[in-house]
Amino acid sequence: MSSTPKQAAIAPAVGGGDSSYAGDAQSLAARLELAYGEPAAAVLALQRALVLAGREEVPEDPSELVAFVHARLVPILLDEIGPRLTMALAADLVADLAPSSRTLPVDSQADGAPQPLARVALRSRTSAPARMELSILLVDLDRVWRSMLARDLVRVRWGVSVIDSVGELGEVVRPGEPIDVAIVDLLHPEAPEIIEGVVSAFPTVAVVARSSSHARAYTLLEGKGLYRFDVRSREAPAEELIEAVRRIVES
Repeated sequence: MSSTPKQAAIAPAVGGGDSSYAGDAQSLAARLELAYGEPAAAVLALQRALVLAGREEVPEDPSELVAFVHARLVPILLDEIGPRLTMALAADLVADLAPSSRTLPVDSQADGAPQPLARVALRSRTSAPARMELSILLVDLDRVWRSMLARDLVRVRWGVSVIDSVGELGEVVRPGEPIDVAIVDLLHPEAPEIIEGVVSAFPTVAVVARSSSHARAYTLLEGKGLYRFDVRSREAPAEELIEAVRRIVES
């Protein structure tokens, strides 16, 4: 994925080198933003952790990065996003970087000045061969739900981009980087406009809509010029949505 101005802006916090370590730090930053649901809060958490650690940048070495997360970030995250998302984020990072590093000390909090954080798409970093690689756009105002869903999508080796409004479409609409499937909660107030914008940019995009009314959902989607779409209950689990994506892509 080509660098954008917002992606480049994170370099002072996570290191701007060309080594693979920079990718590890970018992955941490992206996971934080998905967990918080907005760049500003994620940056603030990262900066506070750096102040606690007495550092200006996120550690480059994977083992040190995992230690930094456990000792400095976890206490902050527990207070701000709750234990469920905190443990999920920490476990995912440990599994990616250093599966043997699991217990490290915890420290207190401190304030730091936030800097811009990139809105970046996530990619699974497992070494297992991929069945398929898809680019998914996720639209949902429920930050906790979408964070958990995004984690599950990443685990099946799909790239995930999250937006909150029509105005953010420009951040994910880039030449040569098509969106394959949009998963959209139709209760989002800008859902119709977002779908129109995605279809306009990527005419072959498929949509998996979450809705409490299948009839209203089909009426809406049929008028958007979509070739492929599916409707699922708003209570559908992540596994059902992932299977719906697979079926609609294979169709």
